[in-house]
Amino acid sequence: MKKVKIEIEVYFISVQIFERRKKLGLTQLELANKLNISRASISNIEKGRHDISLEMLEKLCNLFKCSSTDLLGF
Repeated sequence: MKKVKIEIEVYFISVQIFERRKKLGLTQLELANKLNISRASISNIEKGRHDISLEMLEKLCNLFKCSSTDLLGF
Protein backbone atom coordinates (compact mmCIF):
# COMPACT_ATOMS: atom_id res chain seq x y z
CA MET A 1 0.00 0.00 0.00
CA LYS A 2 2.75 2.46 0.92
CA LYS A 3 4.64 1.85 -2.35
CA VAL A 4 1.54 2.75 -4.36
CA LYS A 5 1.12 6.00 -2.44
CA ILE A 6 4.76 6.97 -3.01
CA GLU A 7 4.46 6.18 -6.73
CA ILE A 8 1.34 8.36 -6.98
CA GLU A 9 3.14 11.23 -5.24
CA VAL A 10 6.17 10.92 -7.53
CA TYR A 11 3.83 10.87 -10.53
CA PHE A 12 2.00 13.98 -9.26
CA ILE A 13 5.27 15.89 -8.85
CA SER A 14 6.55 14.86 -12.27
CA VAL A 15 3.28 15.93 -13.93
CA GLN A 16 3.38 19.27 -12.11
CA ILE A 17 6.91 19.94 -13.34
CA PHE A 18 6.03 18.93 -16.91
CA GLU A 19 2.87 21.08 -16.99
CA ARG A 20 4.55 24.12 -15.44
CA ARG A 21 7.49 23.85 -17.85
CA LYS A 22 5.09 23.72 -20.80
CA LYS A 23 3.07 26.65 -19.42
CA LEU A 24 6.25 28.75 -19.40
CA GLY A 25 6.96 27.66 -22.97
CA LEU A 26 10.28 26.07 -22.05
CA THR A 27 11.86 23.03 -23.65
CA GLN A 28 13.49 20.43 -21.45
CA LEU A 29 16.88 21.78 -22.53
CA GLU A 30 15.95 25.36 -21.64
CA LEU A 31 14.71 24.31 -18.20
CA ALA A 32 17.81 22.19 -17.68
CA ASN A 33 20.05 25.14 -18.55
CA LYS A 34 18.22 27.38 -16.06
CA LEU A 35 18.72 24.74 -13.35
CA ASN A 36 22.31 23.86 -14.33
CA ILE A 37 21.48 20.20 -14.91
CA SER A 38 21.32 18.01 -18.00
CA ARG A 39 18.32 17.70 -20.31
CA ALA A 40 18.35 13.97 -19.53
CA SER A 41 17.89 14.79 -15.83
CA ILE A 42 14.82 16.90 -16.62
CA SER A 43 13.45 14.07 -18.74
CA ASN A 44 14.00 11.60 -15.91
CA ILE A 45 12.41 13.96 -13.36
CA GLU A 46 9.35 14.39 -15.59
CA LYS A 47 9.09 10.61 -15.97
CA GLY A 48 9.40 10.06 -12.21
CA ARG A 49 12.72 8.26 -12.58
CA HIS A 50 14.90 10.80 -10.78
CA ASP A 51 14.63 11.96 -7.18
CA ILE A 52 14.44 15.67 -6.51
CA SER A 53 16.60 17.17 -3.79
CA LEU A 54 15.31 19.93 -1.54
CA GLU A 55 17.71 22.29 -3.29
CA MET A 56 16.24 21.35 -6.69
CA LEU A 57 12.71 21.69 -5.32
CA GLU A 58 13.55 25.22 -4.17
CA LYS A 59 15.03 26.11 -7.57
CA LEU A 60 11.96 24.76 -9.36
CA CYS A 61 9.61 26.67 -7.07
CA ASN A 62 11.52 29.90 -7.65
CA LEU A 63 11.50 29.38 -11.40
CA PHE A 64 7.82 28.42 -11.54
CA LYS A 65 6.87 31.09 -8.96
CA CYS A 66 5.00 28.59 -6.82
CA SER A 67 5.27 27.07 -3.36
CA SER A 68 6.67 23.67 -2.57
CA THR A 69 3.18 22.58 -1.53
CA ASP A 70 1.97 23.40 -5.04
CA LEU A 71 4.54 21.05 -6.58
CA LEU A 72 4.23 18.37 -3.90
CA GLY A 73 0.45 18.43 -3.79
CA PHE A 74 0.11 18.87 -0.03
